[in-house]
Amino acid sequence: MRQKNFNLPPDSEWTILYPIEKEEGWAHGKWVMARCSCGRESAVIQSVLFRGLSKRCSWCARKLAANIRPRKFDEFKGREDVRKIRGIWGAMKDRCNNPNNKAYFNYGGRGIYVCNKWEESSLEFVKWSLNNGYEEGLSLDRIDNDDGYSESNCRWVNQTVQNVNSRTRIDNKTGERCITILNGKYNLQIRGERVGTYDSIDEAIAVRDRVYNDYFRDIEEYL
Repeated sequence: MRQKNFNLPPDSEWTILYPIEKEEGWAHGKWVMARCSCGRESAVIQSVLFRGLSKRCSWCARKLAANIRPRKFDEFKGREDVRKIRGIWGAMKDRCNNPNNKAYFNYGGRGIYVCNKWEESSLEFVKWSLNNGYEEGLSLDRIDNDDGYSESNCRWVNQTVQNVNSRTRIDNKTGERCITILNGKYNLQIRGERVGTYDSIDEAIAVRDRVYNDYFRDIEEYL
């Protein structure tokens, strides 16, 4: 026989059907069989229903939570720029964390990491990117090439800036950016174009700095 439900909270979706015997292993209390508004029946402690600690069955609770809880990227639905930023986020993590990535040697292999905030959430990376100058065609650049990916060390720049800021090549034995040793001379190459070869490294450095000053004006302001 159905019992009275006048003690249940007004927003409860349960209807108490009848009392039942507590089985071994169940928590202490008076147990009842109750029916949720969806039709599912379940054994529940009566006091839990009276106190409003359970207002619906677990299935309805999950369904309600899914409808109430916003999906992480709902606010960016259909945006192509967000899709691309998420792709950049995935590539960034992979080259820092995956030893099988071809670029791992230059990133994770030498201690370049992704900060915890971005490592754990692509949404945080997307929000930072949209608020910090991301545009189509720009690249993610680390200001200090020996430090990891984080809000304080990253920026969105065009390819020219990134080329200037790129770290010294691994096969560069001179220790100077853009200058390598070629056939016993100092080879200067900027942005993929060979500028010239020089007998001394000082001469190569002077030409490199002159090129930077001529084309980029104040290099510190440019960077």
